[in-house]
Amino acid sequence: MIATRRQWAQLSRPLQVAISSWVVARMFLGTGWIIARVVRPDSFQVHRGLFAWDGGWYQEIAQIGYGHRPLAIRFFPLFPMSARWLPDTLAGPFLVVVANAAALLAAYLLYRSLTQLGIASLAAERAVWIFALWPASLVLGLAYSESLFIVFVLTATKSVEQGRSLPAFAAAMAAALTRSLGVLLVVFAAVAIIRRSGKQQRAAVAMAIGATSGLVAFLGWTEAAGYGWRAPSDAQRSFRGDLVDPFRGVGRIVVDFFGRSILDGLHLPFVVFALLALFWMHQHFTPEYTALAGSIIAISLTGQSANSFERYLLMAPWLFAAIAITSLDWPPRWWKASLAFTSICFVGMTTLVFMAEYVP
Repeated sequence: MIATRRQWAQLSRPLQVAISSWVVARMFLGTGWIIARVVRPDSFQVHRGLFAWDGGWYQEIAQIGYGHRPLAIRFFPLFPMSARWLPDTLAGPFLVVVANAAALLAAYLLYRSLTQLGIASLAAERAVWIFALWPASLVLGLAYSESLFIVFVLTATKSVEQGRSLPAFAAAMAAALTRSLGVLLVVFAAVAIIRRSGKQQRAAVAMAIGATSGLVAFLGWTEAAGYGWRAPSDAQRSFRGDLVDPFRGVGRIVVDFFGRSILDGLHLPFVVFALLALFWMHQHFTPEYTALAGSIIAISLTGQSANSFERYLLMAPWLFAAIAITSLDWPPRWWKASLAFTSICFVGMTTLVFMAEYVP
């Protein structure tokens, strides 16, 4: 009986934190939408609602496949095609349900995975709150694939830690079929193969094979379907421009921040946050996690446009954990103030997104 109660406590606290943060984030999402509706009622994105921006692309792919517009091929298939079997009227709502359910599951898995890595429960709890109220987390409530992708990434890394090869392979493959960044799991796997041994090493090999297989499978399909295997990257380039090195990407953001384009320059504080969090990750996590997070940050800064940079950071949730661990040394009022500040930023970014002033 005592063991059962202890096991339930281990499950219930992460679930309580996940649900609480999930509900609050959706309240803020609705608040931002209402403000945008009042300020700019004619905004197209306001009327798109939960299918704003990329959500509209995913909805169309779910309803009629990739043939409707050539640029749709830049979106990887697992998330939108999960609703392809449904009638058109249900496909979109299904994607919203999947995205929001996955967001709740991702928060729960984040808490559990952190405590299993030896992170203090309070730090894990704070990490979930930062993750849920990170301004770009607004997309976790829309018909976006991020939440599902994060579930697969957390499952894959946890499987390596547990030395489970089949789940590591399956989750990594699913991640690579959900978003192009899923292939970066090979970075985690490569470091793990060098540092680990036994079952963990074999699971890391399985992760690398899974991530590579997912990418190859989608590109193979695009080639067979007549789009060409380079079609996804070519379509993405039409939105983000040609690749540049990350240092030039940061330089452009700095120039924008100091006068050329203030809205584009707003990415700068988030870049600073990411670099600080990466530094603290290096102190609290093994090199596998730091290497994966660093590669995600670097890739996110290689486009001519820095749009969506904040959203890409969601795919390395350990960044938020690093901030949470560091916050344990802060005075309590600092933590409360920082949570209030990120909540205000969440509502503000949501408002700008629905006003079509900011690309999430």
